[in-house]
Amino acid sequence: MVDADGRLLDEVGDVDLVTYWRSSAKPLQALLVITTGAADRFGLEPKHLAVMCASHAGRDYHVEAVTEALERAGVPTSALRCEVPERSAPRHGCSGNHTGMLVTARHLGEPLDTYPNPDHPVQRRIRQVLGTLGDVEPASIPTASDGCSVPTFAMSLRQMALAFARLIDPEGLDEPLRGACRRIVAAMQAHPDLLAGAEGDTRNLTSALVRTLSPTLVGKSGAESIFCVGLRPGTLGPRGVGIVVKAEDGGFAPRSCYLATVEALRQLGVASAEQVRALDPYLERTIRNVHGQVVGGARPCFRLGSVGRR
Repeated sequence: MVDADGRLLDEVGDVDLVTYWRSSAKPLQALLVITTGAADRFGLEPKHLAVMCASHAGRDYHVEAVTEALERAGVPTSALRCEVPERSAPRHGCSGNHTGMLVTARHLGEPLDTYPNPDHPVQRRIRQVLGTLGDVEPASIPTASDGCSVPTFAMSLRQMALAFARLIDPEGLDEPLRGACRRIVAAMQAHPDLLAGAEGDTRNLTSALVRTLSPTLVGKSGAESIFCVGLRPGTLGPRGVGIVVKAEDGGFAPRSCYLATVEALRQLGVASAEQVRALDPYLERTIRNVHGQVVGGARPCFRLGSVGRR
């Protein structure tokens, strides 16, 4: 847990563990659509920005936002490189993220067909944004191919937390990045169902967390059990705060990083008992065998420090 000034407020485990952002970086990747001017040129609305931050469930309302954003930029859906045999590209959970990259490339007159390449100008700019927000030299950020073909970037948990703190509290950042952070946060909070899915459409915690605790926070899940949260200024002090939870073994998210994230917010006094109950359907506290018998359970076993006991 880090504030927007870079102060480490609390920690459990190895805060300097370097791991991949996976989809938790999507709100930061979407900043480029705004900072480059693409969003304004093509008349993109908050709903389009929200779905660019998403790991969505592929419902019709997600597909509509994706296809509309592509149409406004004059990009065909065939340009998306996230299709899989059982789902068309617009229904893939990462299609909004890819749309943001394509829209940016279209605006800047850059190639569309090679946008997943780590050396593509859009991907180089993403690395630059991550470095700025996380206070790390961009050239030192390792990359790998994510599950949906675009690059994923590796940073320490401490750096990731700082990036989310600055996302929700961008004071001190230069324009246009400062304004872009504000617009992305506002879009996520205005359209939480586009981030993962409406109630009953997904087991992903992201939409439910933002829907339940907005405007206090924004959050985003990532594969291999990572979850990032930004708390607005005034919640735990004068500056925004970033929290990153990572299950080192990449274990089943509802009983690892989701459960730990909600517990951290409870201990910090950010989530009330009623709000925790509302989020409980997205958590997994009971482990059952193939016959439905309870054979184990998951429970938080950490205690936050002085900030958590305030």
